[in-house]
Amino acid sequence: MLADRNLSVSGNYFGGTLYDASQRSNVLSAFESTLNNLKFYGAKNVIIGPPARVEGDNNELIKVSTPLLNELGRIANSEGIQLGLHPHVNTIVETPDEIDLVMELTDPAYVLMAPDAGHIKLGGGNEVEIIRKYSNRLSYFHLKDAAGAFNRPDFGPNMRELGKGEVDYRGIMSILKEINYSGWLNVEQDKTFMTPSESAAESMRYITATLKPIYA
Repeated sequence: MLADRNLSVSGNYFGGTLYDASQRSNVLSAFESTLNNLKFYGAKNVIIGPPARVEGDNNELIKVSTPLLNELGRIANSEGIQLGLHPHVNTIVETPDEIDLVMELTDPAYVLMAPDAGHIKLGGGNEVEIIRKYSNRLSYFHLKDAAGAFNRPDFGPNMRELGKGEVDYRGIMSILKEINYSGWLNVEQDKTFMTPSESAAESMRYITATLKPIYA
């Protein structure tokens, strides 16, 4: 069915309570199922959503999570699949410091980054600086625009179609061109105030008119 429509599966999202030792076997079992699903479809990317943010010390939870995150990366790598961590608001990897910490504590051979520029922006990061800093560890990419101050936990009101928010996509695309990035670029719209077809068309116009020429 996918081939008939010239479509393919780019990856699969995976999440679990990585810092909870009592959940380790459940996480590993679920991860194996996810990898089997990816292999069935011939996809090469697993995108790791960090655990939900908590009141208190999220840095400590990152430190406890990284051994299992490294292990998942090694398992994925052995199956020919890239693992990319996906920083996201409302998770333990939200802010620039948290992104730096998890990237410092993980093995670059097995744990890459699958950034969402909109969520990096909402988490208080400079999306261009962060993507440049980890440009040698990019596996996968969510193109998403956002604007305004994030009022936890609802980020829906911040979502915009590409080119209508505050994310510097010209800067991002220039970096991707510099490094000859050839991975997936996935447009993701968490919420829209248009119809789905109008939203997709609006973002596609921006890609065609503004982003595609940068990468040409």
